[in-house]
Amino acid sequence: MRVEFRAGPMHGERSEDIQRGIRTVEQQRVFESTLYRFDPLCQSKHGFPLEERVAGDAPGARAMKRENVSVENSGRPVAHFVRLEQMNSGMERLIRGGVKRALDLLFPPQCIACRAHIWDEGSLCSACWQKIRFLDGPGCACCGLPFALDPGAGTLCATCHASPPAFDKARAVMRYDEQSRGPILALKHADRLDLTPAFGRWLRRGGRDLLADTDIIVPVPLHARRLWSRRYNQSAELSRALGRLTGKPVNFEVLIRARHTPSQGEMPSPRARRRNMQGAFRVPDGHKSAVTGRNALLVDDVLTTGATVEACARALKRAGAAKVFVLALARVVRPLASDII
Repeated sequence: MRVEFRAGPMHGERSEDIQRGIRTVEQQRVFESTLYRFDPLCQSKHGFPLEERVAGDAPGARAMKRENVSVENSGRPVAHFVRLEQMNSGMERLIRGGVKRALDLLFPPQCIACRAHIWDEGSLCSACWQKIRFLDGPGCACCGLPFALDPGAGTLCATCHASPPAFDKARAVMRYDEQSRGPILALKHADRLDLTPAFGRWLRRGGRDLLADTDIIVPVPLHARRLWSRRYNQSAELSRALGRLTGKPVNFEVLIRARHTPSQGEMPSPRARRRNMQGAFRVPDGHKSAVTGRNALLVDDVLTTGATVEACARALKRAGAAKVFVLALARVVRPLASDII
């Protein structure tokens, strides 16, 4: 900042005093500039170097520093990032809202079950919603088998009482029946990955008691041969959607299918399903530390007899998992409890 004085005619001594004052001011400015530039103690005392101060507006610069606003060199414009971020976020919301409304006009959202037009995407119409039988009533404290009447907290079904499963708890969102079969098979075999956000919200709601104690989410894996033919693992996609909603870490490599097995749907009985799954899963040595001492949540699409998740839970427990929970999108509810596990 250059200081200039203009004076009228005066005595010589007065003029010389003024000139000496000007030289003193200039020397002091050069000294302070050098001190700020090279002395870190002086810089730390004032908060930032001289080059980063706003000339002529030191109080404003300090206020901006308290608000974490970056101050650039005096030769470049000062960017008020806080205000710009607020403006950008507001503009982004407006653009997204406008784009969504335009897309809804061109491609109206459809019910994930019957494809009827609905108000919001990734949901059910009122008629289909009433037909889905959600499993939010009383059930077995271990496997989640629904009960017709509430026998009280902590009650086990006959099968879990006689032969406790390897997993600690299992829950499912809804019954697997004529109404829920269509969307689930569409996700599994028809490349309907657009259904995973809605299913992820349902899993978060249906498994809220399990998620509270979960440390890591593990999808039920597919064998490489089947994954190659199907191109994606529906359990992994459900786990990914659930992880985004809950913030829980998802590990896709901690559990692998060690051998290729025939489809469980081809097995004639629950006993055959259990034999088919023996030794089918394992935890690689390099990933055992990811589950040791932690609570793992197994995610699958359909829980039929429980043979698959039983084999997965045994593999995780052998690797050192503290607890293993199971969360399925749907489960088959048979009239006989002996057919559940």
